[in-house]
Amino acid sequence: MFNKILSSIHNEWKKEIVYTIIRSCFILMLYTNAIHVRYTRTLYMNAIHERYTRTLCTNVIHERYT
Repeated sequence: MFNKILSSIHNEWKKEIVYTIIRSCFILMLYTNAIHVRYTRTLYMNAIHERYTRTLCTNVIHERYT
């Protein structure tokens, strides 16, 4: 009787550990994905901004010299 209780507690404990590991891995994966998305979005916005300002600058120079 006592051994059954101990083994069931031990099994529940194992399940809890596995569940915690899986959950923390999932949270970590989501977190790194969010960082990656934010970083690539920032890079993309910088590229668009740079291209846009470069276009404006060349337009101003072009208008000034023509």
